[in-house]
Formats: sequence, structure tokens, C-alpha cells
Amino acid sequence: MNARPTLRDVDLFRDLADAHLERLAAAARPLTVRRGETICREGEGADRLYAVLSGVVDVGRTGRDGRFLRLARLERGEVFGALNPAGPRGGAAVAAIVPETHLVSWDPAALQSLMSADPALGLAFMRALVARLSGRLQSASEAVYTLLQAMAR
Repeated sequence: MNARPTLRDVDLFRDLADAHLERLAAAARPLTVRRGETICREGEGADRLYAVLSGVVDVGRTGRDGRFLRLARLERGEVFGALNPAGPRGGAAVAAIVPETHLVSWDPAALQSLMSADPALGLAFMRALVARLSGRLQSASEAVYTLLQAMAR
């Protein structure tokens, strides 16, 4: 699998050196998911880290009425899933919503081994992860603030 050029499009990996992308690509497992197929079941959590190469993935939970409530829509270049080698934690359901979605995934223990063997890769990965999480936290804070303002009216 020659995933390196495509991995360059993944937000988390965009600024990694070519040598780091080569190592990540070699450890990646490709996955094709059809519309409506579930990648991770609600409450089970993901047991791998996934990157969306093409297609669209919805992340959500089941509402009280049994309907799927979308929490996020992930598109090309976005990542989701587990980074913890200790195993999955409970989480939202994740399902493909276009006719065909292409992903690559990594076992968290394999990622940890790659980063232990190449500390520069580990540092670059952690910097990218911190930047991504900071952005998500800022977005969540803004959404909560907007919701609280609407409720106060």
C-alpha cells in the first residue's frame, strides 16, 4: 500500500517528514466501509486509530427515541479512534454515510512502538495532536457559550 501521499492530506500528519510518513504508511491497515456499515459500536469505543482518506463518516449516539444523533461529521483528512494501547474506552458509534469510505487504521500499540523507536516521530505526532485537541477544545467552548447564551434568553 502506498499511503504516504494520501497520509500527507491527513491533518494530524500534514507536517511530518517523509520518512515518518513512510513508517506510518508501512504500519497502516487499509479499510473500505460501505454506506451504513458501522466502524465502531456505541459504548464499545474504537480499538484503533483511523484516518479518513475519502468519503464521509458520522460519529454519534443513540437518542432516547432510538434515532441516531450525529455529533460530528468527519471527512477526508480527519482522524478518530483510539490512541491508548491499553484498549478501547466507551464511545460514540461511528458509521460510514457515503456509498464507499476509504480509511487507514493503526493499532495503538504499533503506533506506540513506532514512536518509541523514533522519538522525533513521537514528538512531531504529539505536537500535531496537541494542536488538534486545542482547536477542538476551543470549538467546543464556543459552542457551549453559544448554547448558554441562547438558553439565557
